[in-house]
Amino acid sequence: PYTADFLVVAGGGSGGTRRGSGGGAGGLRTSYGSASGGASSAETGLTLTSGTTYTITVGNGGNVPAFSNTIYTLDGEKGEDSSITGSDITNIVSEGGGGGWSLSGGSAPVYSVMRGGSGAGASPKASTSPGLATTGQGYNGGNGCPAGNGGYGGGGGGGGAGSAGSAPPSCGAYSSFASGGNGLAVSITGSSITYAKGGPGVNQISPSMPAAPTANTGGGGNGGTEYSHVNASYMPKPGAEGVVVLRVP
Repeated sequence: PYTADFLVVAGGGSGGTRRGSGGGAGGLRTSYGSASGGASSAETGLTLTSGTTYTITVGNGGNVPAFSNTIYTLDGEKGEDSSITGSDITNIVSEGGGGGWSLSGGSAPVYSVMRGGSGAGASPKASTSPGLATTGQGYNGGNGCPAGNGGYGGGGGGGGAGSAGSAPPSCGAYSSFASGGNGLAVSITGSSITYAKGGPGVNQISPSMPAAPTANTGGGGNGGTEYSHVNASYMPKPGAEGVVVLRVP
């Protein structure tokens, strides 16, 4: 048998259109180092046996629709799960990040699309009800600005593996983005890489949009502005694909 350390990061959720909240990061579980996602301790490594088939699944990030001037209010999409499964191990499954909500979405935060490894940020419609995270994988999303606050309600940041998403720093039209939760640095590949960062929430008007999450890190995508239907650059971003790493001495 081989003793193997693992890192399993699910796909991140995409952001919502029209003052959308940020997507939650994909769930992060690892046996390498001292900590796993959501402030949990690192897990026990796997014992892998020669001749046994193990199945590795790497989850895609949540998608966003193609740009169209008819798209006005659409919620984000949850990321896909990543996993390691086999007949002689306890399966390791990380849950996809929660999908962000648009201005009029998120009125029922128990909906499965908003929950995930890390939860999506809250929508302006339900500004104090962000998406919830999966225990041991990530953090909840952040609160949003109320939709009635001068007409400038904006979504909260998605949760990350290292911290919860933030609420917008103010609720004006040009206020800064609501920061996504921090990711978690893991050195299982030999280099320190930050995985599973939450997606930023966006307010009514944004002169520049946040960058898309880094590929194959399970990061959540940012929300879109009020004008997602006017200019493609104001559209939300998709979530990043997840990753699975095995480290065998």
